[in-house]
Amino acid sequence: MKQRLSWFLLSATLLSLSGCAKSGSPRLEDYVSTLPFVENFSVLQLTDIHWSTVTDRPRQKEYLAQVISAAKLASPKGNIDLLMITGDCTLLGSKEVAKDLFDFLASYQIPFAVTWGNHDGESPYSMEWLACLVSFLP
Repeated sequence: MKQRLSWFLLSATLLSLSGCAKSGSPRLEDYVSTLPFVENFSVLQLTDIHWSTVTDRPRQKEYLAQVISAAKLASPKGNIDLLMITGDCTLLGSKEVAKDLFDFLASYQIPFAVTWGNHDGESPYSMEWLACLVSFLP
């Protein structure tokens, strides 16, 4: 029997946005993907990254690179199929900090999904701005 794996690419926050929709009004289908069951599907979950304006970003990038590398080695297929980021990406960050974090994660060319945490909104940018930033990454 064929199983199906469904996951949200972006949090429900994006569904209510109209300012950053790529074309037309956002639809549920724009944010939900249904994938066929894949044997040995590997998910790496990152949570509470908490990058801020005082984060030593070069050092933290090195640490995240080691985590991603170790996860790839531990995976049965030697790769990560989905990077799931579950909240608190930033903490009193800035637009530069948020952009740097997501550009770094996107550079691995691993599909990723984000759910926002309580600290993600505690920065001098709006959640709409943050959601738009993520939605336009490859």
